[in-house]
Amino acid sequence: MNDKANQSKSFANTKDNSKVKKNAMVVPIHFGKLTLTEYFTTYDNSIKKGDSLLIKSDRGSELGTALSKPILESEYKDEVFGRVIRHSRLTERSKAAEIPDGIEREMKFFCSTMSKELNLNLKIQDVEYLLGGERAIFYFTANGRVDFRQLVKNLASKFHTRIEMRQIGFRDNAKLFGGFGKCGLELCCTTFLKTYPEVTIKMAYLQKGSSESSKVTGQCGKLLCCLQYENDLYIELKRNLPNRGEVVETSSGSGEVINVDVLNQKITFVNDAKEYFTVEPKEVKKVTESRRKKNEQK
Repeated sequence: MNDKANQSKSFANTKDNSKVKKNAMVVPIHFGKLTLTEYFTTYDNSIKKGDSLLIKSDRGSELGTALSKPILESEYKDEVFGRVIRHSRLTERSKAAEIPDGIEREMKFFCSTMSKELNLNLKIQDVEYLLGGERAIFYFTANGRVDFRQLVKNLASKFHTRIEMRQIGFRDNAKLFGGFGKCGLELCCTTFLKTYPEVTIKMAYLQKGSSESSKVTGQCGKLLCCLQYENDLYIELKRNLPNRGEVVETSSGSGEVINVDVLNQKITFVNDAKEYFTVEPKEVKKVTESRRKKNEQK
């Protein structure tokens, strides 16, 4: 009897030891119509890039896509946004796919109609209804502030969920609908950008050689965010190059600079005989002010 009891006790201990407590981990996840990217806690080390997950945060319950494998929580120093409940089920993915053409379309139509009846100067761009039904976010554009308190009451009374009105700008609007940039790739704001970089017209002129709107603006109508990515490199490469309009003296002759190819380190100038030459920076012997500037100073 004692042997059997000892065997039973040993087996129980083995079972207890097999239940090793998993380490807490965090995983980066894409979620929401504005393609937010945040870290969520999880204990599931089977998660891999591209997995569809059911997540929970202050927003509510919704689906998200894992951007990589989880890492140990001790390696991540910032705050987490929420937690991973589990891998999503087929029924949940099917339900999420039906939301845009179902409840969201109804909400958008009703809200647009009500805003007109209330004489509100706003345009409803899109609606995001969370999978768990805890919240509906109405994205709108407007010129200035809008008093939408009565509109929110009407929406809450109609749809029986928490209503959030969020005013967005041109860049958020482009992010909401997505698309492709001039490079042929998906818009940066819909794939990985969490915040919009500060971009100036000076960057555009340095990299594109022009401030023409069609060349330096994105789908949102604002300056291309990607101008910020390589700006430091362009500044370094431009350091030893003349500016447009300046006069250069080279082994091929002298003339006014009409084009500067920063990346390929090429300078194109035209002489008095209207002949065009393209040279490298090492061929430039002397750089002087543009003739126009000299005339202006006189």
